[in-house]
Amino acid sequence: MDSPLKGSGLIVSIKGLILRLSQKLPLKYKTNPGLEEDSNSVNYQYVKAKWTETREKMKVMLNRLSEEQLNTPVYKNYAVGYISIAEQMKFLLVHLQRHIKQIDKTFKKMKYEN
Repeated sequence: MDSPLKGSGLIVSIKGLILRLSQKLPLKYKTNPGLEEDSNSVNYQYVKAKWTETREKMKVMLNRLSEEQLNTPVYKNYAVGYISIAEQMKFLLVHLQRHIKQIDKTFKKMKYEN
């Protein structure tokens, strides 16, 4: 797609579906370049506060957008190209659920090893 503002709603929905389905597969994915961070140097309280602050700002911003703005492919996902903000938010939910399962699995493994 040449322009992020062109394209079919159906194509954007299919791209979003592909992203969400990818999170159901037992595969490991590389992160976007530049997003890797040494988690040992991060303060939990700081991250929690930033997470809460960011969520609140995002909620305000998303609530101000029209249906058309939410469904226009303007976000460039590194795996599938341009998708809408609505599709990206759906993906983020599934992605977060995947991480929660990984964390639960790690905690269970730690419990049985100790």
